[in-house]
Amino acid sequence: MGIQYGNLTLYGISQQELVNYLSEISEEAYVSPTFDRVTILYASYFENDLGRKQNLKFRNLDTNWKKIFKQYHYSSLAPLVFFAFHLSKFFSCSALGVFVYDGSCFWYSLYQKGLILDEYTTCGGNRWQIGQGMLLHEFGNQIKGGDAKKSCKAFEKEKLISEVNTILTKPDGNNCKRLDSFDGSRYDALLQVENYDSPTTRHEALARVLGVCPGLVVGLNYSAIESGELADFLDDFEYYENNGTISFEEFDLKFKKILN
Repeated sequence: MGIQYGNLTLYGISQQELVNYLSEISEEAYVSPTFDRVTILYASYFENDLGRKQNLKFRNLDTNWKKIFKQYHYSSLAPLVFFAFHLSKFFSCSALGVFVYDGSCFWYSLYQKGLILDEYTTCGGNRWQIGQGMLLHEFGNQIKGGDAKKSCKAFEKEKLISEVNTILTKPDGNNCKRLDSFDGSRYDALLQVENYDSPTTRHEALARVLGVCPGLVVGLNYSAIESGELADFLDDFEYYENNGTISFEEFDLKFKKILN
């Protein structure tokens, strides 16, 4: 099995606000530092099977939990979508849940203020539609969903609609030209390359355009942070605070862990 991970990007909510709320509901998770109004949530629920005790927690948080979980077949996508819905409504913010499956499929669900704006997959079948997630028995190789205007509006990047549309519509495939062989920045290379050789490359491109530090989301989940692998994910990316680069040690200390 290839790389598999899920995380939730929140726009318009601070780390402290999120930590305070997750502590109140006893949610086991890590929360990234906030940069440019972006905070990332890595919850243990995004990668584990759900049990009765966990379902009870979701039921206590919102009456819509069962509808969402049934719609997403009680898979690992269900809690990711639920928290995108619930937190975007609770904090009146934008929430982008991303899941990469088996190193071959890139999927996201975008919520704002408790309403679903968009859903996207690179492995949709003929019958795929928004709200289906990834039906393993109906896997295809079609790019489905994805509205660049809605993504850009949710992250206040309206001037970058063309760039996001390029990222969402670019086909999968083996790059005939390496990213590091392009002139200019990696940002430019990700837009110019003919296709994306992996879902993580597409995720990185989308993160960069939406103003999210790629090292905070690409490949990173609760288990990776818990096992001390954070430095490996941030090694290839710069991280900032107040427009100045900070050390990894300083960055690591800014992550917050919540225990249930």
